[in-house]
Amino acid sequence: MDNAASGTMVYEEHQSFVAMYVMAGAVLIALVLTAFFAGADLRVISPSDRNGMLIAAAAILVVLWGFSRLNVIVTTTEFRFGFPAWHRCVPLSSIEVGDTVPIRLWYGLGIHYAGGMWVYNARLGRGVMVTIKGTRHLIGSNDPERLQAALLQVAPRRSGA
Repeated sequence: MDNAASGTMVYEEHQSFVAMYVMAGAVLIALVLTAFFAGADLRVISPSDRNGMLIAAAAILVVLWGFSRLNVIVTTTEFRFGFPAWHRCVPLSSIEVGDTVPIRLWYGLGIHYAGGMWVYNARLGRGVMVTIKGTRHLIGSNDPERLQAALLQVAPRRSGA
């Protein structure tokens, strides 16, 4: 990953989104229980319906994989964060590093707008507040002090956020 386009790696973290696996298991259990209690005879499902169910199951698995892990990478030229299905690459010149802050339960999990900021997290705990072009982002981390230190090392502009 050390190339001229992305700079030299300074910090890298990958957080598994455990809640996503719990949700997937709950959905599968609900489907099985619904079929069981509805008295569905799964042998009478037509092949085209079975194919539709398989396609839907595959699509659900792809979406779950796409949002199953939060990746946070700091290089000497950019800050990358997000999930495999969606992420951001931001030049260091456009960020201001803020404080480490708790990630509250009401902020939720995943990528979303809450409390006047964008939140990127795979679990509750703590994160680093980063302002990108005037918009606040809370980036979840297992080690927010280390992430903050890495960001300050390569993007020393500090905000009051």
